[in-house]
Amino acid sequence: MELLMGLDTSCYTTSMAVINKQGKIIAKTERPLEVAMGKGGLRQSEAVFQHINNLPQGLTEIKKQLNVNNLDLNLAAIAVSSRPRPIEGSYMPVFKVGDSYAKALSLSSGIPLLEYTHQEGHIASIVYEKSNNIRLEDMDKFLVFHVSGGTTELLICHTKGKFSSFDIEIIGGTKDIAAGQLIDRTAKLMNLPFPGGPHLEKLGDQSGQTDISVPFSVEDTKINFSGPETHIKRLIHNEDYPKPAVARGIEQCVAKSLLTVLENALKKHQVKNILFVGGVMSNSYIKNYLSKNISNEKYNLIFGSPELSKDNAVGVAWLGYNNFFN
Repeated sequence: MELLMGLDTSCYTTSMAVINKQGKIIAKTERPLEVAMGKGGLRQSEAVFQHINNLPQGLTEIKKQLNVNNLDLNLAAIAVSSRPRPIEGSYMPVFKVGDSYAKALSLSSGIPLLEYTHQEGHIASIVYEKSNNIRLEDMDKFLVFHVSGGTTELLICHTKGKFSSFDIEIIGGTKDIAAGQLIDRTAKLMNLPFPGGPHLEKLGDQSGQTDISVPFSVEDTKINFSGPETHIKRLIHNEDYPKPAVARGIEQCVAKSLLTVLENALKKHQVKNILFVGGVMSNSYIKNYLSKNISNEKYNLIFGSPELSKDNAVGVAWLGYNNFFN
């Protein structure tokens, strides 16, 4: 049986996925990196250390899922996200861990190594998941909103080959901190665990009809999130509002910002499909807000499951499959 493995070592997750020759993911594992309570994140050196420890454990878990006891997984090729984005100069130490591990497996096994980027993997994971519900032939050009802990970018994407890679152009996004950083920093101010997104959403669900209006700043397709952060710090410091209302106010601020950027971009770019990727897009409130305020008649909004919206290696494995087997 010929298999292909995908690897991704992002800022907060070590992940592996195995895809078979029929294009089905048959094993996968995601190991979140540990962040101590009260900390807002990890230094790259700390994340690198955890990835080094996690990768052998992840490989052991993959073998267990595949019921393989020997050293040989019978891999035909290995795919890896070796850098954050498909642009010149894109670099982050954490991705070199997975890249080096994949190269070692490739050289020791004598099999091809296929290199992609973390951003391409995010996009591909949702397209793979929704491939039975969308017309792939209509996905030659589409918009992507990549919204995560470290990224808030609006992209216009062109599919290359049979989804073997993407041409990506950044056409909008944040000018300062990312949406996920705003959410995590707000959660930290309220003494919520990291990552803050799921905890903030749960808290926001308790707000009922009580919420606050957090000002947002959008200029054409550019967002400024540092202003809302300052506003929220002041509210929490002064204890002017209950925490659930603050949580929902931040979610609403992010949702309104993304919506405004999209509306401005759609005046210039003719597309049908809009894909949402990244951990922030697993937030139900933000997804529902966008769905209610963007015309479903004119546009096809494509959201992934919470599992595949977060960092994972499924998309990297699928890109490798499309390149190698097709």
